[in-house]
Amino acid sequence: MKPSRFFVLAACTASLFAALESAAATAEHCPAAQATYPLLIDAKIDALNFAELKRLADKGDAGAQALVGLRYAGADGTTDVAPDIKKALEYFQKSANKSHVMGEYLLGVAYMSGAGVEKDEARAFDLFKRAGEHGHPNGSYWVGEMTAKGRGFLVPSWERALPNFSLAAAGGASDAYVELGYMYEKGLGNLKVDYEKAAYCYRQGGQLKSQTAQYNVRVLIDKGLTAWQPGDPGEPPIKSETYRVK
Repeated sequence: MKPSRFFVLAACTASLFAALESAAATAEHCPAAQATYPLLIDAKIDALNFAELKRLADKGDAGAQALVGLRYAGADGTTDVAPDIKKALEYFQKSANKSHVMGEYLLGVAYMSGAGVEKDEARAFDLFKRAGEHGHPNGSYWVGEMTAKGRGFLVPSWERALPNFSLAAAGGASDAYVELGYMYEKGLGNLKVDYEKAAYCYRQGGQLKSQTAQYNVRVLIDKGLTAWQPGDPGEPPIKSETYRVK
């Protein structure tokens, strides 16, 4: 099933951060936005124009409230409403109050970036955790990322981050595959160094259009740590240029 255009934009955190700050970002800012994520917003709601969407949101529909917030944030590239970050946050909050996965995730992004609100990584973590538990792959990714790096007053732990990255990757979050590949490459979180598993994760992320993942698998190829496969970036290395780490 093709994902909602709104959800695709929300799934790309970098694009949404930019949209919340400048109200000018579109899906084209994030190649990973082409990944197939679960459709968490009813397609019929997605297709409504802004006036119809807002009427539905003001009647209490949590999915519509999340989408109205995105329209006010300018995150979908439409011009049918003037950007208004305060109104965007108001509707994200309404949606999150009803425990809607999109409202939780979007409000988490706002607190993570400090867009329209005072930056609060601890609150962002709680919202991402709720979103992840309700099925948002990038919610799970950010729980893992913040846990691994010790953000939001957390004690850094790659081991505790691992289940969240795994859950996010299973949901199609390309950045989670990058982190899993890095963990196998470096032997983090009690994982043994395994270059083939690292390459597998990077390739999965690359298929989801992650340029970082594509770059990382190429580095492993050039270091002789994994064999080039059809579909990998670049050409097969010349035999004399490859080497193995002993």
